[in-house]
Amino acid sequence: MDRGALKGPAAALEPNARRQIFVAALAVAGALAVVIAVQLAHYHGNLTGFVKFGAAFARYLHPPSGALVGGSGSQGYDGQFFYFQALDPLLLRDATVHALAQAGAAFRMQRMAYPALAFVVAGGSAAAVPFALLAVNLLVLMTLAIGFALYAARRGWSPLWAVAVALTPGLLLSTLRDLSDPLATAAALGGLLAYRERRRWLAALLLAVAVLAREPMILAVLAVLIDWAV
Repeated sequence: MDRGALKGPAAALEPNARRQIFVAALAVAGALAVVIAVQLAHYHGNLTGFVKFGAAFARYLHPPSGALVGGSGSQGYDGQFFYFQALDPLLLRDATVHALAQAGAAFRMQRMAYPALAFVVAGGSAAAVPFALLAVNLLVLMTLAIGFALYAARRGWSPLWAVAVALTPGLLLSTLRDLSDPLATAAALGGLLAYRERRRWLAALLLAVAVLAREPMILAVLAVLIDWAV
């Protein structure tokens, strides 16, 4: 299939392809619902369990009242830093910068895309941030699944491959720990596909989001620059 075929509307897809896209999206949604439900039951319905606060950093990050925090000396996981940044994603308060620096996590300040989106989804409410962090990643995975299913169908591949892409163990684990990897991966993939279809502005936007989610995604930008130069 030529490059121009990738730009065709979804309505141009064969009925069987559209059914498979729907099945792929439903399979991903169902799998995510089951996994989240199991984890939420393990955390007794407390969404802060996904953040994985550690006692070692609690004095810097100030977990909310009632949050699940690991035992004495526990380090927790990176989701606790994204939670803290989601309270002030643009780093407008000196206290935010100081706390991250004190926690030895100053380098994480550049990873603002994921906490910024969580801040928007939470409507600026600190109480809603644990929900927003999880919701953003779930929306990202569903968008990735549907987007890749459409891409696959337009290239003559089975849209069901989108299930394997969206439920990659690394992405699933990152979602369960409130990490930025799903956003970084989906944005980088979307940016590369947009560049391939000559949608330069969309590619630039998505690749910028990818880099602001996880700095190693700069490699995707370098790949585009090399391809453009050649």
